[in-house]
Amino acid sequence: MPSKTLIVCPNMHLPGGIASYYNSLSAYLKSSFEFFHVGAKATGETPCRKPLNLIRDVFSLNGTLKRAGRGIGTVMFNPSLIPFCVVREGLLLCVAKVHGCRCIVFFRGWDNRFADVLERYFFRIFTLVFRRADAFIVLSKEFEARLRHWGFRQPVYLETTTVDDRMLEDFSMKTHRPLNGATPCDIRLLFLSRVEKEKGIIEAIDAVRLLKDRHPGITLNVAGVGSYLETARYHALASGLSDRVRFLGWVSGRDKADLLASSDLLLLPSSREGMPNCVLESMAFGLPVLTTPIGGINDFFENGRFGFLIDDIRPERIAELVDRILADDALYKDMSREAFSYAHGRFLASNVAERLIRLCSAS
Repeated sequence: MPSKTLIVCPNMHLPGGIASYYNSLSAYLKSSFEFFHVGAKATGETPCRKPLNLIRDVFSLNGTLKRAGRGIGTVMFNPSLIPFCVVREGLLLCVAKVHGCRCIVFFRGWDNRFADVLERYFFRIFTLVFRRADAFIVLSKEFEARLRHWGFRQPVYLETTTVDDRMLEDFSMKTHRPLNGATPCDIRLLFLSRVEKEKGIIEAIDAVRLLKDRHPGITLNVAGVGSYLETARYHALASGLSDRVRFLGWVSGRDKADLLASSDLLLLPSSREGMPNCVLESMAFGLPVLTTPIGGINDFFENGRFGFLIDDIRPERIAELVDRILADDALYKDMSREAFSYAHGRFLASNVAERLIRLCSAS
């Protein structure tokens, strides 16, 4: 019997991009894939739980691989390049190699500031541990170039995040509501991401403040949770936008599909990304996107075709580009069609799953 692939990832019932990614892929992965969950077991865990969870994860993975014997041939790790994830996945990688497993490291998020710290202060220990990996997957050519610069010679595969096919079962561009920028219609902007400072939530809220007089029906739906959520709520209230900015919390499944289908434009003025699911999902629902040229976005996103890339994330610039799209129905519809077509050809979970199956089956 062929050996299985063990995917090491966060608990898939919790919020987060990696959990969402594997939730969407799980229906299309073959029975030769199993999951090993690391990190928090429930929402609301305090930071002091992290070291305890780490100890549990190391011993638990060791036990899982010991019991499996040769039944698990490949282990795929899914860290972001941030301090705690690098430590945890580095330890787990060493455990997997003790058991003779082929190891693939899929770097999801990538913090360039931390990459600089690694290179300056912890380079020898980082490379000593991660050179034990047999292959890497990254979400951006920029990340691949950094790995090569660090001297990694293993195969590096470029992948994307994904859109769950099931979200789109009842959607077509024919049913997507038209936007009439010439009238003060109900314009629904969307922020669909973790609510963190570096994601640009404050800039998005301030852009709505600048737009509200010119577009009386404009609102911003904020779908997500995160450490900056309460700060963002207070900022919206202090800016007099309590009726314009709606905080929906974490959304998933049918609720997320309905939210995307009823939105007009995605805002993600983020300063740190790998390949954000929300951009791909929004494109699959025909939404033009305003985002930044960072991470994997820069590898595929064509400025002016799927929306606009923003080098300057000041609220004034965001508002200017939103205005530009809303004022031109033809531009909006062209961007909507192009985004829809590209996403359906490249990002659907069924397609991504097939690529991962081939990669993990390689000797």
